[in-house]
Amino acid sequence: MHSHSKSFAVLALAAASALVGCSSTHKPEAYNRERPDVTEIHSRDRGLQSAEVVEASEKLASELLSLPEVAQSSRRLTVVFTNMEDLTRRRQFNYDIFLERLKTEISYKGRDKIAIVTNRDKFYNTRNAELDPARGERDDFGQGDRKRGGGNVAPPANRVQPDFALTGKVMDLPNRGTDYHLFTFSLTDIRSDGGGTEIPLRFEARTRR
Repeated sequence: MHSHSKSFAVLALAAASALVGCSSTHKPEAYNRERPDVTEIHSRDRGLQSAEVVEASEKLASELLSLPEVAQSSRRLTVVFTNMEDLTRRRQFNYDIFLERLKTEISYKGRDKIAIVTNRDKFYNTRNAELDPARGERDDFGQGDRKRGGGNVAPPANRVQPDFALTGKVMDLPNRGTDYHLFTFSLTDIRSDGGGTEIPLRFEARTRR
């Protein structure tokens, strides 16, 4: 009798532990309705959705980090991200969201291979806005470089020079019931003596209108 009671107690404890584990990860149905997973396609929506943004960034980051120019490099490469060129017919969407998520995906998965460099104008504008001029420097005759930032210029800095620029384009092919989107991303050599070569990658999506 004692052994049966002990077994029942062990089973009860295991069941309670399982319930606690489930409750810690299970989300109410109402929450899932209000906060659907970003990787899901929803039939009530039209056009590109968050699922394409996630899929594109994960696919392209994996392909970029697998390129021989990246994977076999003896040093960490420096890359500057520019912007997405919108060549679609409607031009009603900010496609930079694809580039921004790709940037974070590379940062998470390939920081040992690729260092992301801040855009040049953004870098200098931020420095001039946030850093004080070097102590003792004066520009009584207004001959200093005040074009960036519109005021005092921060002390000189040796900005990291990018090896490559990552640019993107998006084009579409609208039809009666669906739209085809072609995204092309190019890793362009902008620093070496043989600069100008590029490595194109693509992502494709077809959506219901």
